[in-house]
Amino acid sequence: MVLAVGVVSLSFRGSERWADLAAVFVVGGTVVSAVLMATATIPAPGYAVDAQTHIPVGTLFPGYIRLLTPFFNITGAFALGLGALYSAYVFMPKRRLIRYSPSRGQGSAAYVRNLVIAVVAIPVNFVASLPRALRDLLRGRLNSRVPATILIAIGALIPAYTSGLNRFGSTSGFFVGEFLGVLFLFVGYLVSIEVIQTIRVPFTRIVFRARQLEA
Repeated sequence: MVLAVGVVSLSFRGSERWADLAAVFVVGGTVVSAVLMATATIPAPGYAVDAQTHIPVGTLFPGYIRLLTPFFNITGAFALGLGALYSAYVFMPKRRLIRYSPSRGQGSAAYVRNLVIAVVAIPVNFVASLPRALRDLLRGRLNSRVPATILIAIGALIPAYTSGLNRFGSTSGFFVGEFLGVLFLFVGYLVSIEVIQTIRVPFTRIVFRARQLEA
């Protein structure tokens, strides 16, 4: 929670130090997690599966190991998904029903007020901008990063949802969610033709170029 507040605060101020803060947390947490995983004791036979679906579950892991999931997997998925949606918002044609702006040098009260307004304004403006973005998409005028990042957001949120269900005993959709997540992430990556200029199919001589993808 403290990290999230710090990252949002620094990014809203336009400071690039939020990346350093996030990196310190991720690297430090990864090191601690690696040590905990390496020293954890798992009873025989070393794995556990759901009795009905035979899908692996994490019931044999100690509680302190399982608590790592919300801090890294779930928060990471939502960070990727929400970040992708915000990226789509940045590049899409916008209709601003609620206006906001960062406050620099106007005191902490004005900064907090505008930050709260932005948290409300961005989702409202995003939804209000979707019809115009859809019209531009049908006319071929929409920035390719908009559909690409929306697909990436979907690909991040689906496995986060199915993984969460897996922790509460509903394991039937686990691998389906993983597959759909990878599929949407990959398609979103392909749609962003501004990033990909050439695609080579592994182990073949087939090459797709940007002009072919636009067609």
